[in-house]
Amino acid sequence: MPVVFCSHGTPLMAQDESESSDWWRKFGQEAIESGDVKGVVYINSHWIEMDDKIRVGTRTNPDIFLPLVRKEKYENYPINIDQGLAQRVIDLLKSAGLPDVEGDPTAHWEDAPTTPSLWMFPQGSLPSTTVSLNGRYDPVFHVRMGRALRPLREQGILIIGSGATVHNIFRANWIPAVLSMDHFQIGTTPAKWAADFDQSIYDLVEGTTGSRLAGALVRLTESPYYVDCHPSNDHYFPLLVLAGTLYEDEEVYGRRKARIFELKNLVNSQYMWGEFPSKKR
Repeated sequence: MPVVFCSHGTPLMAQDESESSDWWRKFGQEAIESGDVKGVVYINSHWIEMDDKIRVGTRTNPDIFLPLVRKEKYENYPINIDQGLAQRVIDLLKSAGLPDVEGDPTAHWEDAPTTPSLWMFPQGSLPSTTVSLNGRYDPVFHVRMGRALRPLREQGILIIGSGATVHNIFRANWIPAVLSMDHFQIGTTPAKWAADFDQSIYDLVEGTTGSRLAGALVRLTESPYYVDCHPSNDHYFPLLVLAGTLYEDEEVYGRRKARIFELKNLVNSQYMWGEFPSKKR
């Protein structure tokens, strides 16, 4: 089963067409038509726990929180939380010797899981759950989370890490967005620090695989551009979890499927590793 990194950008990405939405829509159609996907696990960049726990969403019919987005875009969107899938995630993480893991019956959905799901599965989410990150642990810990979740790939579960390749809202150009909702700002180009960091991710994802990719992405957190691009770890760490889901000897390289800029300095690159099993036959 493939794994996917979705740069969900600002909440406005949930309602406005773009190169990213075009690819999400195409990918979702292929996923459904393949018949291979039994469920989806979202690694949620907007769910950061500050205690020693990892939490997994178990709330039936969770609320959706999408500021700035027209309510009719999402208010009737069906979210199918799979309690059995959530428990499998909990069991795998615990079996890997990670700290306390528990289901969370209060978890809601923000743009991290909702934006890609709206475009990929417009009739309603596939059987799903979301997984938190942990603000008290380091990059290697999140790679270990991905390793623990590897067996899901063999069980028809699509793992989607939702974050961003460059996400510093404090160094974004908000004026056009505030005045006219122009968040794409066509014709502008990101600052060098943003463009160079996004290029570094591209070089690693397309040129490295298996455990080597995980190690390289961990080392990238020491880049002088990292803090400029990620003043908090939340939107980068889902990429580390995904890298952990790749097997040590797996010769599957990631491919960038789309890229757009928002607010000038936000970079949203979409990556996919592997393909659906039905395509291999």
